[in-house]
Amino acid sequence: MERPAVFLHGLNGQIPQFIYVNQEQSPKPRPDAATLSQESLDRAFRRGQRRSTLLYRYEDGEFLILSGKHAGQVEAGSPPGGGENVAVKKGGC
Repeated sequence: MERPAVFLHGLNGQIPQFIYVNQEQSPKPRPDAATLSQESLDRAFRRGQRRSTLLYRYEDGEFLILSGKHAGQVEAGSPPGGGENVAVKKGGC
């Protein structure tokens, strides 16, 4: 089973049974700020939150695949202390 960042960085010795995985969406063109209106904001917030339906079970764990906004801040690297290469966020929020 894959190990989450909190485990890989030695912050917690427990291996979680539920793991969230982010698959970045492809880059999208930035909307023109002039096209933003109160009506479009109201319409967006009237809808329910997006919910992922990509839930997978493997051995004793469950993995929920999220489709996050493209940020271009993911790269492969080894966690502190060595180990396998894993995709990690480059820092910052």
